[in-house]
Amino acid sequence: PKMIFIPDVRTDGTPEAIRELTAEAETLLRDNPDGLTGDDVTVFEELETQLTRQKQIAKIREAAKDPRNVVVGNDQMTPVPGVGDADPWLATRHGDSFTTSEIRSRALSAAETADLPDNTRKALTEHIETDPTSLTARWAVVTSDPHYATAFTKLIADPATGHRGFSDDELAAFRNAETLKRAMAEGTGSAGGFLVPTLLDSSPILTSAGVQDPLPAISRTVTTTSSSWNGVTAAGISSEWKAEASVMADASPTIGQAPVPVHLADSYVILSFEIAQDSDVLGQLTGLFAEAKMDHEATAFTTGTGSGQPTGFVTALDGSASEVAPATVEVFAADDVYALIEALPPRFRRNATWLAGSPTYNTIHRFWNPSGSEPPLFADGELLRKPFEESSSMRDTGDINVAATANNFILAVGDFRQFIIADRIGSTVELIENVVDSATGRPTGQRGIIHYWRTGSNVATVNAFRTLNVATTA
Repeated sequence: PKMIFIPDVRTDGTPEAIRELTAEAETLLRDNPDGLTGDDVTVFEELETQLTRQKQIAKIREAAKDPRNVVVGNDQMTPVPGVGDADPWLATRHGDSFTTSEIRSRALSAAETADLPDNTRKALTEHIETDPTSLTARWAVVTSDPHYATAFTKLIADPATGHRGFSDDELAAFRNAETLKRAMAEGTGSAGGFLVPTLLDSSPILTSAGVQDPLPAISRTVTTTSSSWNGVTAAGISSEWKAEASVMADASPTIGQAPVPVHLADSYVILSFEIAQDSDVLGQLTGLFAEAKMDHEATAFTTGTGSGQPTGFVTALDGSASEVAPATVEVFAADDVYALIEALPPRFRRNATWLAGSPTYNTIHRFWNPSGSEPPLFADGELLRKPFEESSSMRDTGDINVAATANNFILAVGDFRQFIIADRIGSTVELIENVVDSATGRPTGQRGIIHYWRTGSNVATVNAFRTLNVATTA
């Protein structure tokens, strides 16, 4: 792959480094008007990674200009908070107040310093940078504090008296989390529970082994602190050729609202007293919470009804102008794949991604006959020059049954940045100290943990997608 500019310690976070990387990315896109392929995709992803890092370092450098944000070491050097031995949580834990810019800088430092998976760190950084308020940044600082994680573990192991074993730092971190939880609550306030430490909070986690669901990764993921995320849509602005001294046409676009409400989901985990006392509870909960959440959301983001749950993209497109029928009723053929991408408006075709189940892709692969006239639809790791992702939540060619009446949305293509996934910041756990046997009413020697979160989804621009419905009639 092409070598790219990598800033060194002298140029890290400088405007020159950011301009150089931005120029390289723009040049790469300009030189590939039909989309990136092969090594160019790898180069562009590395440029994006470097740009994100440089912007973080720039914000940290800016924060370091404030004496309150630095820690003086024995050699009188002044490290940037979150780098080296500096503690980005220390001042916040001890009750210092900060401006929105300062708390955001500390949040970025915490995200860089905390022991998090790379995909979680990336998503967390994006949430911090895109939230115009300070609430996401406060949540990131408070819940990523390692002292809060250890306090949380002690409470899970012993909900009744675990707090008595808190160190001073754990107590301060826990109080910060309680204050933040009250600030995040709607209406009359919180009914209880504890904020989940960032390491365990599955809201920013993008992948899971339980299902094949690429939607959180390829869609636009936003955060909200209320009951819905409120966006806007616009049809675009038209330009004109104007004669001298003639009246200009009104090109005002039609602005519409695109609200995405967030819905509550939960999972219930039972741990025996022995597991709570003897095992790595944090490690146990990480896998349980993340997998349960991703499995539950995968179906909702695809076919959710929108009533008490997210609106799936298939549901949003069902019956719209974006629904396309096959050329031959109840039959899926190669021409339908071509027709689907050709029906997508050019505006959205450039950033289009295919989405289907594995059996559907296998069927498409079999359309190619080496001895016939049909060229292969797959080439260079793409489907008709566009990337493709597998969704195990979509119906596929194996579900097509001509003896039954059903809709079969087996293939979709579009700009999935127009599919919005809205996460309400943070998830919460409630503890049940003693699980009781329903028959005898006696304790079972187990603790119950209720993990709940709120999320929603919907299509912002229906015209950005086309989906193939191989409908059948009995």
